Amino acid sequence: MKWGDDMGEQTIVIWNHEPYYESPAHKPFFVTWSGDLVEAILTLDVDPWAPPIGGCVYAIVLNGNRVSFTGDGCDVMTADVKPFLRNGENEIYFYFSYPNTWFSSGKAYCTLYVKATGDVYGGQEGIIKYILTEGRTLYCEDKISFVFELSQDEVEKVTGGKLHLDIDPNYVLPGVPTPVIVDVYLNGVKIYSNPRGCEDIAEADIDRSLFKTKNELVVTLQPQLGICSIAPGRISGYVDVYGAFPGEIRKAKAGKEPCKLLGILDIGELDPEQCGLLNLAIGVGGVLLIGLVLIKAVLK
Repeated sequence: MKWGDDMGEQTIVIWNHEPYYESPAHKPFFVTWSGDLVEAILTLDVDPWAPPIGGCVYAIVLNGNRVSFTGDGCDVMTADVKPFLRNGENEIYFYFSYPNTWFSSGKAYCTLYVKATGDVYGGQEGIIKYILTEGRTLYCEDKISFVFELSQDEVEKVTGGKLHLDIDPNYVLPGVPTPVIVDVYLNGVKIYSNPRGCEDIAEADIDRSLFKTKNELVVTLQPQLGICSIAPGRISGYVDVYGAFPGEIRKAKAGKEPCKLLGILDIGELDPEQCGLLNLAIGVGGVLLIGLVLIKAVLK
């Protein structure tokens, strides 16, 4: 992007209001410029899970160099990164205190403003991020699915990918166990397996040969039968697709899913939201019924 006579500038988005989990959080990104680099200002805005302690940033590292920043590590920070920025591929890390072992440690929005005497171009070159879900409520599903698409040109340029899924507790009732991830399939091929059946986080590298123009990701779950109607969990996740193409963030679509009442009775395919509301209604009705029975027993 140009401005003035021969100057160029661009603001590159590195984290786009995305959750971060383990410390350090890490992202590669790409920037090129012609002429001389005039300015490079990094801005990191975090929303930590438990300020002023949990999820607050205490260090930022760019290309192996720790950079000094001003601002609040629990809120907005700025840093002059001109001395450490590379003309090409770059890597940034930020370290934060007390990661949350149950769910995301916070959300981050990070930008890099670059100005040079010539053209400037940049982004998360080589990464197409598909947001699968951002906190979808889980009821009694034993399978959920997502669909995302690539162009034929993108498929030919794919070099690999990575999956990340995370189930967080909803804390509807203390001590209620959440569903767990069992297996994950991409286009019919198993890319993740949890034989112990007790994991709420799934991460897996994906071979380039598995990607097609239309892709279906299927996640099998182990719901907590009966109590699952009170919505004990939320699931978030994304797929990163690596390749020789410009970076972009896209949203996947929900696929077709069977609906099970209380995790037991299969009533066929139904919209996930409708199925969840139906399970919730049954769960609330059951709790009320039990309450009435107990009240009646006490009054006798």
